[in-house]
Amino acid sequence: MASRRVKGFLMNLYFVLTGIIILAGDQVSKYFISRSLPLNESIEIIPNFFYITHIVNTGAAFGLFQNTARPLAIVSVVAIILIIILRVMLPLNFVFYNI
Repeated sequence: MASRRVKGFLMNLYFVLTGIIILAGDQVSKYFISRSLPLNESIEIIPNFFYITHIVNTGAAFGLFQNTARPLAIVSVVAIILIIILRVMLPLNFVFYNI
């Protein structure tokens, strides 16, 4: 029985660490782009295919809900809390449920 609890703990730890790594990578990339690239300028990463452009988005994904930062932050926090609660409560002990 202890090994099942240990496995569950490790899966939850993997879930949390994955989220932290993704969040940190997102914030670090935003920091470096905002510091090193002027607003509305682009860097070509893969020729004619992939560019990094410094823009400012005050809304949600793809510019939806512009200038509504506070309600979006509240909805995001509630969604994160619900995801964590569901992850802990549901017996999803397969590694790919954490990705």
